[in-house]
Amino acid sequence: MRILFFLLVPFLANAQMTGQSLHPDGSIESIGPIEHGLQTGKWQWYYADGTLKSEGYYEKGEKALNWKYYSEKGDLVKIEIWEKGVLLSTKKID
Repeated sequence: MRILFFLLVPFLANAQMTGQSLHPDGSIESIGPIEHGLQTGKWQWYYADGTLKSEGYYEKGEKALNWKYYSEKGDLVKIEIWEKGVLLSTKKID
């Protein structure tokens, strides 16, 4: 059974916080900024071994800009382009 924790750690500079979820072993599963209770800016997700799984941007809680997805070996396998939570295009990398 996978347990998901959500921790908020305030930044000293402003009201922005960092959100993160953890794998059952305590390693970071995802991490990124939260502003006014919404995911914002660059977020990253990791496999349990710490390898980057995916990364992308949020604007006011909605997917935006480039989202990249990686294989378990760390190779880029897919890029998505988002705008205001709407998927505009997907490119698979061979």
